Amino acid sequence: LFLAFLIAGLALPLFNTTSMYGAYLQGKKQFDRLAKYTIAGHALSTTAIIGTIFVSERLISLLLAYYISHTAVNTYFFLKMKKEISPREETTRKSVGYGKHLSFLKAFGTFANECEDILLWLLSGSAALAVYSLAVSLVNQMELGVKTIKPPARPTFLVNSKS
Repeated sequence: LFLAFLIAGLALPLFNTTSMYGAYLQGKKQFDRLAKYTIAGHALSTTAIIGTIFVSERLISLLLAYYISHTAVNTYFFLKMKKEISPREETTRKSVGYGKHLSFLKAFGTFANECEDILLWLLSGSAALAVYSLAVSLVNQMELGVKTIKPPARPTFLVNSKS
């Protein structure tokens, strides 16, 4: 279990950083391209995981296959997008400050969410945390569905709400 958490902890920063091409494509309203990249990435990663299942059924092997394949695919698309983007000469202090502010708020939100689970475990025990996690999982899955729909719908909604 320790090794699984270690792998996830080491892989997630690179995994998340290289997936930033998706935010760029959403901002440029290139949803068809984003969908193609996402489908290709998931297909390649799924193939790697299925191949790993045939070779080894160990959890560590599956975790490595998942993180390595996703990170490799994300890195490929990230570098592909980086070649296409012409860098700006000037970056305003305001935009850098705004980015730092958003990063801090995201980190604070994640920390608060994890503290909630830790406090619930400490105060109520592991059984109560398990019941709570199961109860919240349905809501989280529905939220994930809404998050998937939101990015392509946002520009259309904004255009329609201004008129």
